[in-house]
Amino acid sequence: MIRVLHVVSIMDRAGLETFIMNIYRKIDRNKVQFDFLVHQEKRGDYEEEIEILGGKVHRIGSIKKLGHFGYVRKLREFFQKNRDYRIVHSHFNMISGLILRSAKEAGVPVRIAHSHADNPPYRFIESLYKNYAKSFLKNSANYKFACSQGAGKWLYGKKEKYRIINNVIDSEKFRFDEKKREEKRKELDIKEDDILIGHIGRIDQLKNQRYLVDIFHRMSLKSPHYKLILVGDGIMRKEVENRVAELDLEDKVFILGVRSDIEDLLQAMDIFVFPSISEGLPVTIVEAQSSGLKCIVSEAVTMESDMGCGLLKPILLKEEPETWAEKIAEELYYSRIDTSEYIKNKGYDSGKAAGELENFYLEQWGE
Repeated sequence: MIRVLHVVSIMDRAGLETFIMNIYRKIDRNKVQFDFLVHQEKRGDYEEEIEILGGKVHRIGSIKKLGHFGYVRKLREFFQKNRDYRIVHSHFNMISGLILRSAKEAGVPVRIAHSHADNPPYRFIESLYKNYAKSFLKNSANYKFACSQGAGKWLYGKKEKYRIINNVIDSEKFRFDEKKREEKRKELDIKEDDILIGHIGRIDQLKNQRYLVDIFHRMSLKSPHYKLILVGDGIMRKEVENRVAELDLEDKVFILGVRSDIEDLLQAMDIFVFPSISEGLPVTIVEAQSSGLKCIVSEAVTMESDMGCGLLKPILLKEEPETWAEKIAEELYYSRIDTSEYIKNKGYDSGKAAGELENFYLEQWGE
């Protein structure tokens, strides 16, 4: 059996982590097993499932906690101690340069960098450090993956070759189901004539939920039937909650935190709104389209995430909240359809992708 080490921040219910788990559940774990190197002491949402599936979770401190030299030392110590890993798959974007350099020094033969972002707006000092870390990628990563063309060009440059690995989902789980919709709306206390606007994502500056609340405020002034649910958690949750209170929207906006019933929450929604400032190719946009939801997104969301079923509608972030509100209202009335075949035809179903990655790992192991 091959044990592949995936390097992430923490195995919580977020985009790239969900993508890894979608693959992990589908691979033949008698042939390929996943282990994880995480950067947080806190136990991640997926860790219990990882252990049930036979995986191991190793811990290393964050750069912020350890400092540069302490972090590099810990990386070297880890790879020197754990010499059984022949494949390291790092999902840490620019910091993968440091991770894979240490893996190379320890003699790991297969070192994969995987880009999940598209030009995020780092602060100046942070950008300097991450570009320094990125400089080691050229000589340390012998395989380069990306979730989209934009993510690949951002991390590796326009001239470098890289392989697109779609942010796949289990499309059958998200197939539109009227009965599930009714059950979940009843559970959420959403009335039949209510219009439920939904968003799923880590609550932070880049996901832009505060702006979404401002958009929703304009909508709420025009109809008492609009409701908004935000699914997720993050460092800006308190700020978003304060904005909801400031606009007197506590009875209309509900922050649900991290949930394990995403597929059912999507059934309950009437439209999905995603005004991100920066993105790679978000898994949640694929999931939303798989459930037949129309998606109103910013231009930061690559059109590669369009599954071809006519549900992705981009709006420029420079537009005022009032304009967003009007355009969302214009897109509300449509028929939910079964889009699972669109997802499969685009190559975003996890079954096929798991087989391809499994074969890739096995081929490298055989070299």
